[in-house]
Amino acid sequence: MNKIFKSAFVALLAVLGLTLTACVNKYEYDGALAEGSKVYFSKDLDATVEVSFDESSFTVTVNRTDTQGELTVPLTVTMSDGSIFTPQGTSVTFADGESTAKLVFAYNPADVEYGHYDDITVTINDESLTSNYGAASYAFKAGKTEWKLMDTSLGKASYRDDIMSGLMGISNEIWNVEIYESVATPGRYMVKDPYGLDAYRKSSLWSTEDEIEEYYGLTTGVTPNIVVNAQDPNFVWIEEFEMPYASIFGFNMTIISYVDYFLNTRGMTLDAVKAKYPESFGTLEDGVISMPASELIFTRDGQLWNYVNNNGLFAIALPGATIGDFSIEADYLGIFTNVSEKPFAVVETKLGEDASDVKAVVVEGDADAGAVADAIAAGELEGIEILDGQNNVPIADGLEGKLQVVLVVLNGGKVKTVTALPFEYFGGGSPWQTLGIGYYTEDFIVSHYGYDPVTYEVEIQESTSTPGVYRIKNAYAPLCGMFGMSGGEEDIIVHAENPAGVYVLTQTTGFVADYGNFAISTYGGNDVEYLVAKYSVTPEQVIAAYPGDFGQLENGVITFPLIGAEDAEGPIIDESTGQQLMFQGYLFGGEEYWFEGRNGAVKLVLPGAPEAVKAQARKAAAATKGRHFNRSVKASASKSVSKNIKRQMLRKKASKLIQLAPQAKKLAF
Repeated sequence: MNKIFKSAFVALLAVLGLTLTACVNKYEYDGALAEGSKVYFSKDLDATVEVSFDESSFTVTVNRTDTQGELTVPLTVTMSDGSIFTPQGTSVTFADGESTAKLVFAYNPADVEYGHYDDITVTINDESLTSNYGAASYAFKAGKTEWKLMDTSLGKASYRDDIMSGLMGISNEIWNVEIYESVATPGRYMVKDPYGLDAYRKSSLWSTEDEIEEYYGLTTGVTPNIVVNAQDPNFVWIEEFEMPYASIFGFNMTIISYVDYFLNTRGMTLDAVKAKYPESFGTLEDGVISMPASELIFTRDGQLWNYVNNNGLFAIALPGATIGDFSIEADYLGIFTNVSEKPFAVVETKLGEDASDVKAVVVEGDADAGAVADAIAAGELEGIEILDGQNNVPIADGLEGKLQVVLVVLNGGKVKTVTALPFEYFGGGSPWQTLGIGYYTEDFIVSHYGYDPVTYEVEIQESTSTPGVYRIKNAYAPLCGMFGMSGGEEDIIVHAENPAGVYVLTQTTGFVADYGNFAISTYGGNDVEYLVAKYSVTPEQVIAAYPGDFGQLENGVITFPLIGAEDAEGPIIDESTGQQLMFQGYLFGGEEYWFEGRNGAVKLVLPGAPEAVKAQARKAAAATKGRHFNRSVKASASKSVSKNIKRQMLRKKASKLIQLAPQAKKLAF
């Protein structure tokens, strides 16, 4: 702990100590004293006293060593401010021959709330009466638990881990756990300490008993009970919980679901989250709670850090239910054409133990895979049977371009798992030819998260029908990997038909964040998109009107200019530099827009660039390798762009564009 943090921590404890002292009630009792007797609280007293709605009091037992004679003992009782419990009488009195006496606490059962506990401490108010047989004070909590252990007569509950197993690269173990249901909110469940010592003894996360004991001795002592809200079985989510790994990994670690994040950090209502992010919820089906892949996140010292449950295998089985392995791993291997010249997509699959009913079909690349799976389950769409190993999935006549193989695991006619494999197929020959490996320098998304630009290898293709139109294959897959996430398989098309007027239109990247699938465009691409759509002009006329807005292709390298951001009042100032904010293009996420490419680093080195240029790019790519970033779904420090600012920047172009293209219609901004 550094000195600054330690000082702040001590100061905080001091404030808390003052606060706690200020909000307690003290009850002082005086009683007759006697010689020879020693009084104490048993060390076996419970740390928690559970009260009942059917009672109006509970007692605390006080012990003594010498039972001769009657003895009245003074006590001090300290309780939470506003406590519903009231100590009765002025003292406790031991009857002659009795070794115990009881202090009664009265309460109104109507005031008891599920899940609420008051802190109470009872102290013997005379040191001369205390004994080494037990404690001189007894601190406990009194209240009513929200949780009731579920009936296990039908079988034990079980838990399948896909949180630590994924992070540590070990198998997805299943072990028995205790599960409680809320008596106040039916459908809300609590898994008791699934990562505790006993749980680890029953799993193979550590190989020996010594390793288990050593591990558990290093943990923080946190008991990570997992609370699941499954009131609506179609919209289930996990509430945030802390993991006991701080002393092992060197940081505090919590697990949070996107739903819980939206509810408690973003302040959204449950109905709003259901409407906007239905894919973030899990389900409770046939007694098994499951969560979709990559919808749980672990935080590091309070910062959103990385996905967990990446395999989508996290599951909790209520008593009597069984966790099934309906997983499917699949890879696209290529195209197979049989002797009848019928094309097939070839996929290699590895099926989970319980994945016995698996179907697949080839559909358009932009089709909703979930809807396709539902249609297969309903019998509205016929899929072929898939087995372990290599499978050939037929491509229907007329299907060309960007396609996908949708694989669905069914159980009892219900969809359990869906996997989609994108690919391309052109029966009459591909409209793209591969030029080779180039280098892409990314400065849209990394600058959004406050990182320096990165350079990495990419496959570059050129249009066979329109020379100068280039395609970056899977442009953002390497960047997604650096952020510890899957995705980025979407291609980015770069228009360089005019080497002096290069632009990128708005295209999704496959980098999915809190705002959805991020999309990018260069500033010149934004000109073309909006002005061509609003005026009867061509992209060449827009380039001629505003040549400074567009990129250049020179010596095999495509670069883009830095543009000064403006609004109605003039230049927009970058608060970090005090200068006008400069950018190369826009980053789009949902309804949000940002000025990005603020380092001016976005560029593309084509495979045909001179060797000296490529050597420099290779060096930059080598420096990028091994880099890892934290992806926070919190709002970026980047300057957000309103639609009005974008319109204002476009409005200034109107008069000049009309002069250069008289046939253009007047734009009604």
